Amino acid sequence: MAKKTTKRIESNNEIIRLVEGFANRFSIPCDWSENGNGTMKFRNRCINAIAEFFGIIDYAERDNITRNVANFLGLKLSFPADDLVSIDLTGYGFDNSEMHKILKSDSFSDFKKEGALFDWLLILEIVLNTGNTSIEEKKKLAANIAEALKLSGVAAILFETSEGFRFYPTNAELLDNKLVVDVLKWLDNYPKAKEQFDSALRLFLVGDRTRRIPDDCRLSLELLVKSLLGNRKSLEKQTSDLGKYLADKGISNEFRNVFHQLLDCYTKYNNNNVKHDDTINKNEIEFVIYMTGAFMRLLITASIEQISE
Repeated sequence: MAKKTTKRIESNNEIIRLVEGFANRFSIPCDWSENGNGTMKFRNRCINAIAEFFGIIDYAERDNITRNVANFLGLKLSFPADDLVSIDLTGYGFDNSEMHKILKSDSFSDFKKEGALFDWLLILEIVLNTGNTSIEEKKKLAANIAEALKLSGVAAILFETSEGFRFYPTNAELLDNKLVVDVLKWLDNYPKAKEQFDSALRLFLVGDRTRRIPDDCRLSLELLVKSLLGNRKSLEKQTSDLGKYLADKGISNEFRNVFHQLLDCYTKYNNNNVKHDDTINKNEIEFVIYMTGAFMRLLITASIEQISE
């Protein structure tokens, strides 16, 4: 069986095109944040998408998804063990279902509360990754959720990966596309490095702003370099090997010098501010993620003749 590669889920573009087209016609900014109400509209859009999805999957799978979500949240289901399976949503209505009760609970009435939005994204992952529903139906649900993310201005993107559907943080679209989205795809061939970069991104998504993120980024880069160069040296000791590697790939001497200087600053930053100090500046963490992505993008693209966009 062919290995599944990481792929960003694209939204259903019809509504987005209409909104953007309207904004262009009237020369007004297309603000996806919806004036601070985006997260609540995001919740409602996701509930509508799940309601549609529940209408086409079988009873057992609805039951399985509902129980997995309830277990994640530590909730006790109000229906007896066998009742969920027997419910016919065609006549009963999703609005009266146990799943709808969970999704509309007070826990998700304010996404500004710490952890609420992250819990919601995890619930969506559980819905997307539970059961044996046709992958095409799940992709349709995923596309609807991606559309909800875009329309609601939520700073996250959705991927289909070898581990299932997963959310990652997003902040600057151009940087995200080149230094996060592309890099995640290419790291499929370097699973150990991908595991650490994935960890850093997931920590950022949950709101972690501690030394764990730059530490994971550094380890991810180190593992990638070891794999590309075929050695077991630490990142700090790879200078000459990386110089030869980049020279062999046709990278100019001037650019190799820039790369070396940046990498030297990067490793010193980690040694001085991450390994031995928990009091790192929170404003630096996003920059570290993008810089790690920039290093990895150059190293990976230099190792292959052509990257398919």
